[in-house]
Amino acid sequence: MLFRTGKYLPGSQIPTENELCKMFNVSRTAVREAVKKMNAKGIVDVKRGSGVYVSEMSIQNASEKMLFYKQSIQE
Repeated sequence: MLFRTGKYLPGSQIPTENELCKMFNVSRTAVREAVKKMNAKGIVDVKRGSGVYVSEMSIQNASEKMLFYKQSIQE
């Protein structure tokens, strides 16, 4: 949902944990788990002390990202 708008392009920083909690009305635990899963799938890069950034598209993780997108729009 967050990435479908096109507002967050590769290399751009996504909102902070607290901002995401407010945006989606969820707990910090839910945001942390979501970020952890997106990081594991190569969708975002977590830079400690700096923030979370949208990953650059690569051939390796392109198919995983498309599958994630497909699943997210079906929900």
